[in-house]
Amino acid sequence: MLTLVTMTLTGFILPNFYDDLNWEPLIGYAVFLTVMSVTMTILSVMLWRKRKSVKEEGLPGHGDEQDEYKK
Repeated sequence: MLTLVTMTLTGFILPNFYDDLNWEPLIGYAVFLTVMSVTMTILSVMLWRKRKSVKEEGLPGHGDEQDEYKK
């Protein structure tokens, strides 16, 4: 998350320091950020769902360890 915020801020700051910077590199940078953001979002959702399903199954070593002590 910190990486995406830093890269997004860079996309807004760079045009202020380079007068000869055209729109083509900025569009390319925006597309790159979009692809990275979508990829990271998909991976996060997949991992979140996997952790949720493992926790619901109650596999040993993957759930709440306090539940095992209560039994």
